[in-house]
Amino acid sequence: MRELLETLIKVSEGESDKLDSVRKEILSRATENEDGTYDVKGSMDLRNLGLESLDFLGITIKHLTHSIACKGNNLKDLKGAPQFVHGDFFCHEQGLTSLEGAPSRVSGSFMVYRNDLSSLEGSPKYVGGNFDCSNNSITSLEGSPDQVDGNFVCGDNLLTSLEGAPKIVKGYFQHSGNSANFTNEDIKVVTDVGKL
Repeated sequence: MRELLETLIKVSEGESDKLDSVRKEILSRATENEDGTYDVKGSMDLRNLGLESLDFLGITIKHLTHSIACKGNNLKDLKGAPQFVHGDFFCHEQGLTSLEGAPSRVSGSFMVYRNDLSSLEGSPKYVGGNFDCSNNSITSLEGSPDQVDGNFVCGDNLLTSLEGAPKIVKGYFQHSGNSANFTNEDIKVVTDVGKL
């Protein structure tokens, strides 16, 4: 509905000019699907906008045809993120405490390192590039993607077990700096890994 998009563009009164400009620019690239969701062409550069939520557009994004970057905001979770990202998803050094609302599929890399995560619940099920959740306070790999076609980086966390690790990692499985020291044999028990 073009009317909804035009209304949402007008609703931005009183917000920062930069946020208003970003909203209008993204909504101008949105196309409505039959199910009421929207596809957005191109990338979404949401860095340093002071966002507290990714649902600031007022629409549900099904497909984003390229990447999203949201560093430098005040996000605690990923509610409002596109369901499918056909590029990279950058949300590192953010203060995230939950991956709730994360895309279910990311064709590129999924970067959530240096946040305040204690769990990977809500992670995408498939990541076509690297998955980096290092430098958090993660205690379990439960909720990890099923498959990572690049590297799986979970170092510098509080892991004592590899249970819940991705079933398939086509790149390296990087795990140093955790509460427990894991061997390559430990990794092979839980994951079909491409490189050690």
